[in-house]
This record gives sequence, C-alpha cells and structure tokens, in this order.
Amino acid sequence: DSVLFISDRHLAVLAERVSAITIGDAIRGKAGLDLHQRLKTFSQVYIAYLNPLGRADAFTEEQIAAQSVIAELEVNFALRPVESEKLDDHFAMQLAELDFVRIAPEARLAIDERLIRETRLSESALDQFSKTLP
Repeated sequence: DSVLFISDRHLAVLAERVSAITIGDAIRGKAGLDLHQRLKTFSQVYIAYLNPLGRADAFTEEQIAAQSVIAELEVNFALRPVESEKLDDHFAMQLAELDFVRIAPEARLAIDERLIRETRLSESALDQFSKTLP
C-alpha cells in the first residue's frame, strides 16, 4: 500500500519514510491531489490536524488558528474521520481519510490522451504526471 499523509506535523511521518505534504500544499495543489485520487496513485490519503476542544466562544489564539485550518479543510475536501486522540485539555489530534477533493469540473487536471500511445505513456505524459506528485 502506498499512503499519502497530509499534515503540518511531519516528524513521525518522515521518520517512517512515507509520502507526506503539508495542509497548505494540499489545498494549493488540490487539482493535482484530485488527479491522484482519481488515478488511485495512493491506496489511502490521510489528513492529520489539530481539533480544538472546549467552547468556541472561549478559544485561545492557537485554537482559533486550528479551527481556521479545519474550516479550510472542509471547504476543499470531503473527509471521513478515522481516529481522534486527546492531547491535552485544549486539543485533540484528528486523523481523517480523504474521500474526495471538492473541485469544480473545469479545474480538474487530466493526462492529455493524445500523449498516450497504446498502453504506454509517452515521456511527455510521464513528465506531466510527475509534476503533479507530492
């Protein structure tokens, strides 16, 4: 299985030597991520992020920032919660699986079919595809 992790907390992911990108890069490159979801480049795509605990009207600056990240994730991606672990009284670490990227059809990337010959991809198609990889 090839798994892609999306998180701003890369230490454990990098130590395990698996593919990882930041949340900001995933949002900025969501057309590429959508392409890889459709091509099934990765068996699973997981997003790990902080989930603030407590009352929304009493959040600290860090909790407000975390809530802003969650809002951006929800606008750009459909997520399925997998696991949550309470870190302290203020935060839990949330792990979710990416179901699909929320993207307009006209913004989707595609491999140009003219670049595909028989069952092999041409060098141009491979170059185009590789530029979308995290």
